[in-house]
Amino acid sequence: MAALPTQPEMLRRASAELDHARNALSDGAAWLRSDWTPVGTVLPTGVGDACVTARDEIAAAKNALDRAKDALDRALDHYQPDIDAEPVDATR
Repeated sequence: MAALPTQPEMLRRASAELDHARNALSDGAAWLRSDWTPVGTVLPTGVGDACVTARDEIAAAKNALDRAKDALDRALDHYQPDIDAEPVDATR
């Protein structure tokens, strides 16, 4: 049986998976922006609008992933405080 991760490891691994997800979204968006054959043809009625919607949703998903990563970074700061950060007064 595999050992359970430490709390910081759990957060780092979750963050890494979010990186993978964000990269996959970027790849999907790139495909939607690519050229196609036959060159010079237009997308069928409704398909272009669907692609625009998909790109908008991908952008929103990437923004949500960024917010999630920011939250994980803040959580990791508990375990690895930023060297430049002001010390926290634990007596308050």
